[in-house]
Amino acid sequence: MSSFSVLSSSFSSSFTQPRRPTTVSSDDLLSVLEKDRWRTFFHDAQRQPDSAGNSSRSSIAGASSATLRNLLEVRGTRVFFWEQQRNAVVVTNVQDRCTQSINQSRPSHLKSELELDRITILECDIPPLFEVTSIAVSPEGSSVALVGPKGVSVVDMGPEDLLPESGRKIARCIAISERFFLNNPKITVAQCEWFPFRETHIVLLTSDSNIRFYRISSPSQPSLVVNLHGSTTRRSLHSFTAFTMAQSAAISRPTLSIASPQRGGAAATVYALKSDGNVWTFDVTSESERTIASALRGPLLVNAPFASDMSQMATSILFIDASLPVLLIASNRQRIIHGILVEKDDIEVPCQTV
Repeated sequence: MSSFSVLSSSFSSSFTQPRRPTTVSSDDLLSVLEKDRWRTFFHDAQRQPDSAGNSSRSSIAGASSATLRNLLEVRGTRVFFWEQQRNAVVVTNVQDRCTQSINQSRPSHLKSELELDRITILECDIPPLFEVTSIAVSPEGSSVALVGPKGVSVVDMGPEDLLPESGRKIARCIAISERFFLNNPKITVAQCEWFPFRETHIVLLTSDSNIRFYRISSPSQPSLVVNLHGSTTRRSLHSFTAFTMAQSAAISRPTLSIASPQRGGAAATVYALKSDGNVWTFDVTSESERTIASALRGPLLVNAPFASDMSQMATSILFIDASLPVLLIASNRQRIIHGILVEKDDIEVPCQTV
């Protein structure tokens, strides 16, 4: 997801997630990130731990330089950052620090300077056994997924109103399918996303072209595994590289028992991107006790953009839920190469390309 790594969070918050009453403005965010303490966090994040000598450090640093690291995310009015040296998630509320009403008894610039230093550091009780290359904050901001090629862990922060405004706190860190990744070192995590509007379910795309759905309460085994290779009838040199999800208000499928999010269930449509630029899709319902998926459908395109061009590959896909829903596809050359208009009421109708 290198092409959309920076833009996906802003696109998602604008189109696919409910807008909160207030969000972080660019000026408020800049006022936080320019603080000396945050500069120290960013500087430390660039340095790799030297636990096994200089040769080990150089190899880790070499691997990291080739891997995009996206360790900061904004959710609502809060900024989240993974601090590798402390094995901790650093959180601050920009609204509380910058945009709330200022005490009349204190000059505004002094108030801002004082409160911008108030941050919460959530240290993992069991640090992840892998290098974290990105984070994914849950829809309501109560959990943070630590993602790396060799695994995924979830930091359970609890409700926002129970977090201390500053200081340190030990947070529970839940390893997702830890034994599976340790026993299968050739299988890596390609992408990790939270199920739309669900704090309890997380979704992984692995390098073996499987999409795995997990309940945080049962992290050892996936509640559902969808083998994307089943979408093709013949062997192909192209693998699946990314996916995106769109919330479904209602899906008229006999194979699915849809429950509204208020009753404990949520439905979504998954779009899986193949490296040749084509897209396959299926519907999924996540309930408290089970996760159900429909059959794979596709491809959505008659002619894949990179069917015969092996020098390029599609690496990123993004769903934008606008008045005309659209799927955007980007390549490994960091260019948007294709757009697919998605039929809103019946996605089985052939999609138009733009």
